[in-house]
Amino acid sequence: STFTKGEQMVPVLNACGIQCAVYGNHDFDFGIEVLMQRAQATTFPWLMSNVINNETRRPLADGKCSLVIDWH
Repeated sequence: STFTKGEQMVPVLNACGIQCAVYGNHDFDFGIEVLMQRAQATTFPWLMSNVINNETRRPLADGKCSLVIDWH
């Protein structure tokens, strides 16, 4: 939502038992700083392998390039 800038979604996503997430276009609606705050508040990793921060040379929004999940 425009009012909460997605903050209301963090506890919902954390409660869902998500193993990992991938950034999508609407995750960037409120800017990188808000995106990073929301991602840091979640209990699961985020993937971002195709957009690199030009200054840090790392994936944008501190995303992981890859992740191995042990699925039973």
